[in-house]
Amino acid sequence: MNFLVEYLKLIDLLALAALAALACAALVRNRSVWLFVAVILVAIWGAMRIMGWP
Repeated sequence: MNFLVEYLKLIDLLALAALAALACAALVRNRSVWLFVAVILVAIWGAMRIMGWP
């Protein structure tokens, strides 16, 4: 059961990495600073939730 929990946590972290890559693509291709900042904030919030930080 512990393997399953760690596996799902890894999938969540990969999704957050993809979200950060999307933010970088938005900044480079569209020069959209607001979208970049919003996506980075959501990625940080998601990482805090996954890792159990307050």
